[in-house]
Amino acid sequence: MTHSRRLRLAGLSATLGAALGLAGDFVLLEATHYGTQDGLLCGHLLGVFGIPLYGLGYWQASHAIRFAAPRRAAVVLFSGMFLAALGSAIHGITGALLVAAPVTASGGVWAYEPYGAYVWPVWGVAALLLVVASLCLVAAVIWQPTPYPRFFAVFSPALLVLGIGLVSLPFPELRRFLAPAAPNLAHVIFFSASTFWLWKVQPR
Repeated sequence: MTHSRRLRLAGLSATLGAALGLAGDFVLLEATHYGTQDGLLCGHLLGVFGIPLYGLGYWQASHAIRFAAPRRAAVVLFSGMFLAALGSAIHGITGALLVAAPVTASGGVWAYEPYGAYVWPVWGVAALLLVVASLCLVAAVIWQPTPYPRFFAVFSPALLVLGIGLVSLPFPELRRFLAPAAPNLAHVIFFSASTFWLWKVQPR
């Protein structure tokens, strides 16, 4: 397998993983919305097994900028790998808590005082890693000659999460689903855009 094909396979695998995580989010959110436990196991497993593939997508992105910005590439790789592990853990914890302490659309796992402590610290570290990886990627794309065009900066995961959140703000029903699922949706967009562009500049 050629090097460019390995990059494509990594990007496609990461996109699939993010899509599975997104599907898992929607299954968990639908169960929460209707106050049932139907499909919780499926939603739980989709995210737990899909989100670790984020690591391949971040490897692809770090590889693309490694010659132009080796230090930033290393930070992107480390942050992305760590984020993949924490993202799977967050999804797994959330699914388990929804089984142990079912909630309705008016609340969330954080509505239960004893359980929120198991979710929010992990969310906080994951959010920090997301911002760090995104900032390094944006800096490399804007200031260094990389295979990505400068406008690719708008596809950074943190910026996409922010954009999805802002778009959903005026629509409460849409926000109920999109806001919690924004990280996985953002990564579907990011990994697919990265793979498309690298495929375009490295067609063989």
